[in-house]
Amino acid sequence: MTTPDPDSSGTTPSIERLERRLLRERSARQQAESIADRGMRELWLANQELDQRVADRTAELETALAKLEQTSRSVSGFALNLSHEMRTPLNGVIGMLELLGDHVTSNSGRGYLETALDSSLKLDRLVSRMLAMIEATVDLPSAPLQPMALRDLEATLVKQWQVPLLSSGKLLSVHAHHAGPFAVESSRLHRVIDELMSNVAAHAVEGVVSVDLSLDRKQTKGGVGAPTTDSAAATDSLWLNVRIVDQGPGFVVPTEDDLLDRFSQVDTSSTRSGEGVGIGIHLAAEIARRLDGSLDLSSRPGSSTSATLSVPVEPLQ
Repeated sequence: MTTPDPDSSGTTPSIERLERRLLRERSARQQAESIADRGMRELWLANQELDQRVADRTAELETALAKLEQTSRSVSGFALNLSHEMRTPLNGVIGMLELLGDHVTSNSGRGYLETALDSSLKLDRLVSRMLAMIEATVDLPSAPLQPMALRDLEATLVKQWQVPLLSSGKLLSVHAHHAGPFAVESSRLHRVIDELMSNVAAHAVEGVVSVDLSLDRKQTKGGVGAPTTDSAAATDSLWLNVRIVDQGPGFVVPTEDDLLDRFSQVDTSSTRSGEGVGIGIHLAAEIARRLDGSLDLSSRPGSSTSATLSVPVEPLQ
């Protein structure tokens, strides 16, 4: 007769309990893994949907940007063509009126002729102002650089502004320092100078208007138009400086933010003195910025005003 092991009755239930516990833990782990797998699949699907939405939105933005650039180019081309079509016949009218002045001898005839010529010149400046306003609003493409010399710029200023300033009691004095030729986007440069001179003609008091033209070299990092970084090598860049000084009446110099506030006027009252729309300073500053240059103003009420335009140019041999 076999004697039962005294510990066997207690060992069997313990093993069974351990097996059941192991099964529960295994089942719980499998459930957790299943939940984790579902979560990972849901997260992966959500990421796929998000990526698709981002791709669709990016494609929409790229299409909108392409349409905007196409519209900007169309507006730019229209503005340039309009300016050319308007100024070409207008220059012909001005030229014929100037030639006709040599053949008119009567006082009444000369009066009519001077009125017609003055109106034509004002219309020419208005067309230039319209083009400058369009250029300050729309990013027109840059034009090729053209050769220029300070003496050429001096002659242009005298020819264009001496008579209009004299008619309002102002004497133009232009001084060009001796310097070699250079290349610059002349159309935009002339528009900046025209805006500054128009502002002087419309608002300055009687007296001398002096214009100083000079070239100098400045230390820049990475060359003209390159970003300034500590690692960029410093180079000498050639800059054109145009300094215009009148005899007053002066004004409170606006801040940079106010200066770039489009179409603002120093005096908006209906009784303001001087003609013009009063936005020449803003236009000059905006176009100077697009030339990678700057416009610095120095003035105060009751005193003279100094405007210094500085733009980078390319030296020529």
